[in-house]
Amino acid sequence: MPISPIIKKPFNFLGDILVDSNLATQSEIGSVKKIFGYCKREGAGGFIQTVCHRIWNSVKAVFGHSDWQRAEKASISILIKFFTHVHSEGLIGEDELAKARDGLRSSKLKKDMNSALESCVKKMDHHKKRIENEQSSLNPIMDKLLDSLNKNKFSEDLRDNPKRFVDLLNTKNMNFRQCLKYASAYTHVPGTDLSSFINPFLESFQ
Repeated sequence: MPISPIIKKPFNFLGDILVDSNLATQSEIGSVKKIFGYCKREGAGGFIQTVCHRIWNSVKAVFGHSDWQRAEKASISILIKFFTHVHSEGLIGEDELAKARDGLRSSKLKKDMNSALESCVKKMDHHKKRIENEQSSLNPIMDKLLDSLNKNKFSEDLRDNPKRFVDLLNTKNMNFRQCLKYASAYTHVPGTDLSSFINPFLESFQ
């Protein structure tokens, strides 16, 4: 799979949280990760692999089973589970749940989901070369960041106290620093400054 460990690690981290909180299955997470296969491969051999991958998935798409379609369906399934869970906790009503389900199955959502997945692939392709060139320095930074976060606490809160996540999602004009502040509550050591890990990583992409 033509993707750097620096990108795969946070995806795996998030996938583990969703599985542990019963909002996704390992199979669904595996399907979402299939999107990595659409990233460009390097060199002549990589080009041939990319072309073969696209042709094979074009054939599978006829039957609704391409890797892209599987990633799309799994993403929607996870979102439906999230809204169902939020409803079971009394955070949204029946009408809101029905509206969310209808919206997630709509053609507009499918179009938006495709756009989001396409954007994800383009961004991974765009940063791939830079990540590969700086992998030796960025990899330890990503490891320290993820190691500082308490994955179990994320899962427990998402499963038992989803209101905190709903409040975050409802935040107007939400920005990266707000997300960083929120994540700081989930560090193994209280008061850990996540920006000390994040800033060097972000500076590499400016």
